Amino acid sequence: MRLRSGWVPTILRMRRDQVDQLNPWDEDMSELRLEGATVRLDPMATADAAALLAAASEDRSSYGYTLVPATIEGAEAYVANALVERDERWSVPFTIRRRSDGAVLGTSRFM
Repeated sequence: MRLRSGWVPTILRMRRDQVDQLNPWDEDMSELRLEGATVRLDPMATADAAALLAAASEDRSSYGYTLVPATIEGAEAYVANALVERDERWSVPFTIRRRSDGAVLGTSRFM
């Protein structure tokens, strides 16, 4: 069974045995974009590293439970690792952007 756009509502109407057969990797999820009222999740790209570093350069006290690079080299390595995981189908990394102005806010992953 292949996933198509709007797959979340489809899953909600499916039986458990049908959901177990889903393979989200049947689709090319590397170009998947998700959009809400205030943010947009774009496929992560190498060019996002500098903007992600800038987004992480605020108060770092809330970063105790996750890896948040503090240097451009660290941000570039973080993005490179995320893209390797995407290519190996371990995760789908996103760059989170504010819809109103496109500012980079952070990252998220579908695993």
